[in-house]
Amino acid sequence: MSSEANRAVDPSTPIVTSATIQQLQQGVSGKPRTLLGDAWRRFRKHKLAMFGAVTLLILSLFVAFGPTVYEIRNPDVADFKAYMEQLDFVNIL
Repeated sequence: MSSEANRAVDPSTPIVTSATIQQLQQGVSGKPRTLLGDAWRRFRKHKLAMFGAVTLLILSLFVAFGPTVYEIRNPDVADFKAYMEQLDFVNIL
């Protein structure tokens, strides 16, 4: 073994770091990224995915708040079974 490997490190000696290591330390010292954050970032960049999400949100809002906006005044109109029974399928052909 060499004598350099067995030499003790003096803690008072300043450690010289390269510019690349300093840049990496600055980048790492920030807030760590999470898996959910990475997924959300990728999702927001995908335009078709955002269009689908907005469409799904709008449809969900229509389903949730639609009955308060539009009421069926005559419940017989919404009886599809009675409506289908009154149709004459024999004369369609």
